[in-house]
Amino acid sequence: MAQRRHYQKKKHHNKWVWFILVPALAVIVGTGSYFAIRLSHINRESSAQVKKTSHKVIKVGTNTIEDDQQNDNQNLDSSSSQSSSSSNSASSQSSQNNNQQRIPDLKTMTACGCLLAEPNWFKSSNVSYSANGQTGTVQDNAGNKVQVTWNSVDAVTITVIPANGSSQTRQIPPVELYNDYYNTPNKQNEVNGYVNRLN
Repeated sequence: MAQRRHYQKKKHHNKWVWFILVPALAVIVGTGSYFAIRLSHINRESSAQVKKTSHKVIKVGTNTIEDDQQNDNQNLDSSSSQSSSSSNSASSQSSQNNNQQRIPDLKTMTACGCLLAEPNWFKSSNVSYSANGQTGTVQDNAGNKVQVTWNSVDAVTITVIPANGSSQTRQIPPVELYNDYYNTPNKQNEVNGYVNRLN
């Protein structure tokens, strides 16, 4: 009888243990599930935020690259434009210099050729001039002649024909006559004065 009471008492005690333990376990499980769900939700939000941030970074990076490429293209275009402008300017300057560094016509070229053949040629009071094609001829009152043939932009042929004696011929580039007799205002004034005497 005592044993039966002890058993019933123990059984009654176990009932109370289960009565307390089950709700506690339910609370623990529920709390754990809540935190698990909450953590999962936080992870999803974090993942979405990371993706969004990554997308922005990539987009910004792409824009930066595009901007850099655009700037490079603009710099290349600017450099190309400046180079082309410099080249055109240099070409124009060269053309202008070439036009300035030349003797203007055959009569002036003939006068320069006479000075090369004989510096005192125009000291004679009487000189005459004639032209035939690309050849200009100057003759003094003694019958001495100087013929200047303007063959091309690269060659001038000067022939001295004395009244008594053999002729002598020399070929030089026109730029040499220019540099020796026509490259300064003073030289040009002197030669132009001789040209005005050639009738």
